[in-house]
Amino acid sequence: MNTSNALTVVGTESNLKSSLVAMKNTISQLVPKNVNKERLMQLALDAARINPSLLDCSKSSFMNAVLACAKTGLEPATPFNYIHFVPFRGKTGISEVQVILGYKGLMELALRTGKVKNFQVGTIKEGDQFKCQFGSQPWLAYTPALLDRGATVAFFALAMLVDGTSQFVVINVDDVNRIRSKARGANLPGSPWVEHFDSMGEKTALRKLCKTLQMSPELAAAIAIDEKSEVGKDFSGMIIDGDVATEEAPVNQSCTIKPLVPPPVQTQTSPVQTQTPPVQTQTSPVQTQTSPVQTQTSPVQTQTPPVQITDTKGQVWNPIYHSTGKDGKPVLNQDGTFRARRGSANQEMSQMSQTTQPNHPEQSSVPEDVF
Repeated sequence: MNTSNALTVVGTESNLKSSLVAMKNTISQLVPKNVNKERLMQLALDAARINPSLLDCSKSSFMNAVLACAKTGLEPATPFNYIHFVPFRGKTGISEVQVILGYKGLMELALRTGKVKNFQVGTIKEGDQFKCQFGSQPWLAYTPALLDRGATVAFFALAMLVDGTSQFVVINVDDVNRIRSKARGANLPGSPWVEHFDSMGEKTALRKLCKTLQMSPELAAAIAIDEKSEVGKDFSGMIIDGDVATEEAPVNQSCTIKPLVPPPVQTQTSPVQTQTPPVQTQTSPVQTQTSPVQTQTSPVQTQTPPVQITDTKGQVWNPIYHSTGKDGKPVLNQDGTFRARRGSANQEMSQMSQTTQPNHPEQSSVPEDVF
């Protein structure tokens, strides 16, 4: 390490720790709620311990890499390989920290949105069986060959959403190579494009797929940072300003099976609508109070029908025309007819009926106690 670079590079682990402490407030403002800032700072120190070459990188590039982790909520130097710090020698001769987002980091951020249930990514070889269809009824079928798969021809990424639908993209190897040609140091020894080409192709397909999903701010920032860092562009201003514009062209080979519908925005009107039922229910007691008034009329109606007593000839007993005994019951003749009161017109009619109609000895008289 020469003296001209001593003021610009990280230098030692102690210097790195001091720089992280100085950036603590900025890190606190960027990290999501699920990320612990003290743990993130410790993991940044661990990354330098694992790869001491990072201490020879510029201090600004290292701090930008840490802030990128803070904004995306991804932790470096863990077995999950969500995000990587890779030293890369720049044009000035001073190494810089390049942030490389792992495909597992993309998956993790997409899963955190709560919209995605699972992912599938794959490399399609010449000997594999692969068919897909785009349009109103898209589908994808893939069966890898067990032996002699041949050369790589394409890559795919599929997301299974929580609502039971799916989305997928397919990108051929030529399109991946065009993206690789723009990547910084893609052809250098040790580059992931050289040592892990298929994995980088799957990550490229997955990154395109994530653009078609409902992205969280952390996922959108991670995609934008990864694209800028991949081509060697500075993303430090984007971290502070919140710009998440991406470098790649819009996805034109995407497939959506029953795409997710954004939730309605009119959620604030619900409390106003739900308050109306209590107003309607307050009228119910007023209506129910009328019920006792209506039910009181029932006894009056049941008492109105008079009790009709008839004799053997079907005549209805009337106390005005018929005699009444001391017990209040009608007085009957021997033939079972009502006895007419004296002096009433009905008595004459009764006498006439008795003279014109003969007595029937087989007809028994009605006992007085029947009534």
